[in-house]
Amino acid sequence: RRLEEETRRGEARFRGVVERLAEGVLLLDRETRTVAEANRAFGEMFGYAPGEATGVALAAVAGPSAEAVAEAAERVVLSEQAALGRRLFRRKDGTEIAVEASMSYTPAAGDAGLALVLRDLTEQAAYERRLKQANAILRELAATDALTQQLQGLVGEAG
Repeated sequence: RRLEEETRRGEARFRGVVERLAEGVLLLDRETRTVAEANRAFGEMFGYAPGEATGVALAAVAGPSAEAVAEAAERVVLSEQAALGRRLFRRKDGTEIAVEASMSYTPAAGDAGLALVLRDLTEQAAYERRLKQANAILRELAATDALTQQLQGLVGEAG
């Protein structure tokens, strides 16, 4: 009886941690590749109300990355973990979202045999775009400003 109570408390503690993660976490049915459970962060990232994602096909969530994710799901059962890296997934409303994804095999999870962890890269991707734009502007300025042209002229005369 005491062991059962400790087990229940441990499971509740673990569930509480998963629910508070910033990363989206999905437990997937290994056979059907549908969502068995999803945490709060997944719902917020992808536009699903609590419990609404249950039964949604992995391919619908993976969107443009569906084929790569399906291949990873096959590999993960053999190696127990697969990093999918940066991928574009699809929100409930059809818009795409950039995520960092990893998957692991969870045999102890009963029907939910695969775990998918998704980190939202929206802000990081926007920052990287701004950085590329700034670098392009700096390269353009370096090639066209008067001082650079004078230095290039002096180097050309000296050579």
